[in-house]
Amino acid sequence: MDNGPSLVDYKSELKIIGGMISRNGPIIEVGLTALEGQFVFEETGEPYVGLYHKHQDGTLMIGKGNLGTIHKVIPSEVIIPVDGIF
Repeated sequence: MDNGPSLVDYKSELKIIGGMISRNGPIIEVGLTALEGQFVFEETGEPYVGLYHKHQDGTLMIGKGNLGTIHKVIPSEVIIPVDGIF
């Protein structure tokens, strides 16, 4: 039976950023473009069109991003795909 990742697995993924703990990891893709109808803000469901970047854990955030950078995830800047295909 698989109970998911162990505590050791989670600890190995944790990063300390400005005194805060983050699991999102570094930015692995930058300068991506969200077109109309593809993404919405996770918090509000409002549509998003523009540049975005992707973190190692799959988190997508607005803005171009800088490759390899690790930063705090700001919930109001997280976007999700409308149809779950990205």
